[in-house]
Amino acid sequence: MEEVERVYIFNYGYNSPGQVARLVGVPVAEILSTAIPCTLRGYRRVFAGIADDFGDKSVATIVQDETSEIQSYAFSLNADCMKYIDEFEEYPKMYDRIQVDLEKVSGETFQAYVYVMNDITHFGYPTEEYLQGVAQTISAFYYLQNLQFDYCNVSMDIIKADNLEKMGTETVKVSVEAYPAEVQDVISKLVDSSHSLS
Repeated sequence: MEEVERVYIFNYGYNSPGQVARLVGVPVAEILSTAIPCTLRGYRRVFAGIADDFGDKSVATIVQDETSEIQSYAFSLNADCMKYIDEFEEYPKMYDRIQVDLEKVSGETFQAYVYVMNDITHFGYPTEEYLQGVAQTISAFYYLQNLQFDYCNVSMDIIKADNLEKMGTETVKVSVEAYPAEVQDVISKLVDSSHSLS
């Protein structure tokens, strides 16, 4: 039987595990089973572009910045299924796709694809709906490791892509119920544990 080629994709914006599962048409558990918490070094999460699906406001991309890093997660999928992610990311018109080296928590490195916006000249402050998705993506880095984290109040800087100007800091409120059902129990325990320590 011929082995199916699989590839890793690093997510840093709206594509939380729940969103990826909807895009690809598989159970969230399948995405979580291949998800790896990891760090992309030498890049910064920023916002740019005009997204029709999000009120013609900006969405996330990454830019090179040797002083920065992005902690998030990567997941593996059948190479044939990449077309669903390509379509959502409007590849190659809005986003390009490049290969990067990611670092696991253990320090081991591996390669993955990441989507990078082509035109970063426009900026419109991102919508609350979009930032909800980004907050859930950021949180994946922590719940995949069973780490304490403020899952219900996720802070992030809103950085303008073309000049790295900080436009604000958002603390996005996310209910435990907004996370995939498969991780709600884990997150609830981590949140309860965190509250008991404070």
